[in-house]
Amino acid sequence: MAQTEQHKEGVWDPTRAQTQEMLGKLLDLSSNLNLTTEITPIMAWDIVEKQDIFPHMAAADFEFVMEQIKPHMRCHGFGAVFPAEHLWIALDALKSRILDPTAVQVKPAPPSPTPVPSSPASLVRLQCRSGSLSSPTVDLAPGFAQANLLVLPLEYAKDFRDLCLRNPVPCPLLACSTDVGDPTCTSDASILAGVFDLRTDLPRYNVYSEGELVSTPTDIMKEWTSKHVAFLIGCSFTFENALSRAGLTPRHLERRVNVSMFNTTEKLNPSGIFQNATYVVSMRPYLPEQIEQVRNITRPFISMHGEPIDWGWDACGRLGIADVSNPDFGDPVEFKDGEVPVFWGCGVTPQLAVIAAGNKINGPVMAHAPGHMLVLDWKEEDIVTNPAHHITVMNMVEADRENEFYRPSPMES
Repeated sequence: MAQTEQHKEGVWDPTRAQTQEMLGKLLDLSSNLNLTTEITPIMAWDIVEKQDIFPHMAAADFEFVMEQIKPHMRCHGFGAVFPAEHLWIALDALKSRILDPTAVQVKPAPPSPTPVPSSPASLVRLQCRSGSLSSPTVDLAPGFAQANLLVLPLEYAKDFRDLCLRNPVPCPLLACSTDVGDPTCTSDASILAGVFDLRTDLPRYNVYSEGELVSTPTDIMKEWTSKHVAFLIGCSFTFENALSRAGLTPRHLERRVNVSMFNTTEKLNPSGIFQNATYVVSMRPYLPEQIEQVRNITRPFISMHGEPIDWGWDACGRLGIADVSNPDFGDPVEFKDGEVPVFWGCGVTPQLAVIAAGNKINGPVMAHAPGHMLVLDWKEEDIVTNPAHHITVMNMVEADRENEFYRPSPMES
């Protein structure tokens, strides 16, 4: 056995593969901790390792980062934790030093466009931006709303906005860009507090060209242009915390997988270039006697698809779903004895509309990868007590009728 794989004088000197395996296990354990704005050292290492400057970092650079975060560490019972913002401040300062090797003294820089986590929601966005989170957002930041994303060139924005307003169940419009080409502002300032960037703050994206899915990157920095407009659409992940509190935890949450999503034959009301598009639905199994309670719990979340649109095995025929064990998006889940499928409108619907439009759209269209949502700063109770978030969108529509953003579609007289 090689010396690096042996215990020598009571000291374990692991191989590189053993070290990577051990760090991976520690990172998995850290991800299961109930942390909000803080991170563990292994989570910090994961973030550092994903930075562009990592290959250029010397021993002194790692020591610098450690010196910046050590004063902020505290014991959490199982080990050390510290506020994530101090790691980002240290990394910003380190980037300056690496880019300018002649700098004599390096001081921590003020917070940059990297979001400082002030809530579980902003921490999720920070993890997406750093590249440390690329998996579905199921059960992340419980109690906070989540949203679907669609980004398309300005000339098709009015058609898409009208598609949402004409189909509010599968496409409940929450907000849209206020400035064309700006990924850091939306029509409702409360939806995302502080600094955010729609190009980086989701775990994974879908990119379409002429109706074809061409890539699934973890950011859309290259695809986004000065002519793009973003739309945020409500997501049913938002009401799953309420279902769980009532003892009606969705099966995919229990199994820690993505929700099952299906294409249907249910037609959307058309708008401009968006013709012949159909619903996508999400599905959760429940017993027939539970469905009325499920409807009552989800009904107030009207801006997050609201109550189910159909349920029962007969619903599969009505919606054109051939096999509930084979979803078009997400993961399959098992049914227990007596359970039936319950279907909700789903925010992947706009992506099917983009596919149906095909080469009528010139330029890249970007969206969330199904189940990989944008976590918002709206809280569940805010949505239930003030479900009319569409008022914000409608007021914005009326205020900007003269703006180029809302000029008539060439397909409409």
